[in-house]
Amino acid sequence: MILKKLAQVVTGQSNILDGLSYFGSHSKEDIQSVGLVFEPNFFTAYFYADNEAKEMVALQEFDSTVPLLSHEIKSLKPLFALSFIGDFTIMPQQVFSEAEAGKYLAFNTSAGIDEAEWERVIGLEAVLVYKRDDRSERAVDTVFPGLKLKHGLGALLEFCRQNLTGENQIFLNQSGEIFQLVIFNQNGLVLANSITAGHAEDVRFYLLYSLKQLNMEGDPEITLLGSAAKNEPVISVLKPYFTSLSERKNKLKIVDRLAFPEISNPRLTAINWPGIYASLCAL
Repeated sequence: MILKKLAQVVTGQSNILDGLSYFGSHSKEDIQSVGLVFEPNFFTAYFYADNEAKEMVALQEFDSTVPLLSHEIKSLKPLFALSFIGDFTIMPQQVFSEAEAGKYLAFNTSAGIDEAEWERVIGLEAVLVYKRDDRSERAVDTVFPGLKLKHGLGALLEFCRQNLTGENQIFLNQSGEIFQLVIFNQNGLVLANSITAGHAEDVRFYLLYSLKQLNMEGDPEITLLGSAAKNEPVISVLKPYFTSLSERKNKLKIVDRLAFPEISNPRLTAINWPGIYASLCAL
């Protein structure tokens, strides 16, 4: 991977496009579109040279206090906006009622009835009901009015579904101190849940307990995504239980679907999966 780091810090007074990390021989002039991913305390902007998120030009992580008011940003085509902030629940599509969405969410989470949004989950015959991320919504609406902010779990589920390689597979995605756990078996999705954990031991306990409840106590394949892919304390406590981590296999099947010769670092790919593979799971 050839990465040109043009600047380390971007302030609200700067042009956002002046502080990007560009891939390969790309430059600012190649940028046509943008996608946004919001996480606790920060957001990441992914920039593309096309309108289908298939040719990534650059990415940059920003503090949540950085305004998205740059005229250069407003001139780009917005492709997607995802937020990994907020409670969620998943309902089978055949029993879901739009009128009852708020009640489903309030029953299963601490969110209020009037805070619910929902969207269908591609390929799983399910509906994701989630709490609106009002702060991120306001940030998006300021620069891209009309662009819907979706919960990132929908993209995560589709990403995981396209990466299935065996009968039992685990995906652990981290956003801040929020860990989203997604588990598939030979029959499909069996668990999609999240916890807030400030310590690696809490993550280990929750993961192993969930597997025990599902009678999946062997050595299933696990893939770490988001910040979990670089979280050494979490990796360390999980290694004894998962061969795939000990052998550093964290290889993504979806990589074979798209060609990004400049982005060959597996850890970078796993951390930034929402933007790198947005064309397959976020649009």
